[in-house]
Amino acid sequence: MDHYTGAVLCAADGCDHLDCRGGAFCVVLAATTINLNAADEAHTWATLYSSETGDWTDPDMIHPGGPVTEDCSDEDLVMGPCLLVGDALYFTMDLQYGRTILSYDLDAGELELMNPPPLVRRDMILVKAEAGGLGVAAAEGYSLHLWSWKAVGWEPWRAIDLEMMIPLTIGTPATVLKVVGFAEMSRVVFVSANGMIWTLNLNSGQVRQVRQTGNSSTIYPCEIFYTPTPAMEDA
Repeated sequence: MDHYTGAVLCAADGCDHLDCRGGAFCVVLAATTINLNAADEAHTWATLYSSETGDWTDPDMIHPGGPVTEDCSDEDLVMGPCLLVGDALYFTMDLQYGRTILSYDLDAGELELMNPPPLVRRDMILVKAEAGGLGVAAAEGYSLHLWSWKAVGWEPWRAIDLEMMIPLTIGTPATVLKVVGFAEMSRVVFVSANGMIWTLNLNSGQVRQVRQTGNSSTIYPCEIFYTPTPAMEDA
């Protein structure tokens, strides 16, 4: 059984990525192949397609570092959303012992396994750090904790107390905060709490209730934008 994730990336030289339709592009496809009779025999692979050559690269393959899930079905999310940082594409993968991170070097075509921040094993998501680097967000108790990747490893970046921003239930059952998504362009983190989805803007700190939902595990935001023309600016 294969569980896929992927991304379409602009490959045009000098593009500012504000209106990059019709130019060169590449597609990255990554997957984890699971043996349902032996979860520890799973392997992860990734390949890249170039519109300029019309070819797929030879897949690079690694062992994910542990068994994926014992009872894996088509509905289980094994491969998480992707995040482009520099010349590498990052994505998460769920193992039995927790969530880990994989990076795919677009130039070298190589996969690499990355450890998450210390003590962060479940429900983390990938985010863009303030300087545009790789970051991770996860809920601990009633706070949102963020880490950024540096040359020496993971460093705490920021902690945001959500206790006064989101209605919480104390007692049984207590509120469990879960980070379920990230909108890269608007720098908004999606948090699930008490059957509701909330958004937290990392720039402004504004928290907003979005909608009531079920047990959402992952949100894939769809963002659109337009570039104002001189005529629109003068109107």
